[in-house]
Amino acid sequence: MRNNLANLAEARVREAEARVRDIIAEDEGLAREIQTHNAARETLAGSEIQINERHLETLRKKRKSLIQNLENAKAKLVQMNAEWVQALREQKVTERVQARRMREWQRDENNSRPKSVDELTLSPILRSRES
Repeated sequence: MRNNLANLAEARVREAEARVRDIIAEDEGLAREIQTHNAARETLAGSEIQINERHLETLRKKRKSLIQNLENAKAKLVQMNAEWVQALREQKVTERVQARRMREWQRDENNSRPKSVDELTLSPILRSRES
């Protein structure tokens, strides 16, 4: 069960990492597009400048929103990472407890076997003395 929780937490971390990478890639694309429109501004005339400026403003707003999404995604990644680390700790504790219980069980089994073997060995001898 704990192993499944750790695997699930790891999958969530991977998804959060992928989301961060996707947002960064999208932001880089927007940054390039803004840079291209800024460079093209010098070659434009009249109404084209206004259209370009409106488009630039739209791109800047989109990028601002994207940067906010990136911050949220990074925060989510940190949270998912913490949950994964916690799940791994819990898994290790569970494994240690199970290993300790197994050793105790084996020790109890080993301690109880000689008694039953001794009883089986001694029973015929004791019966013969009683007769």
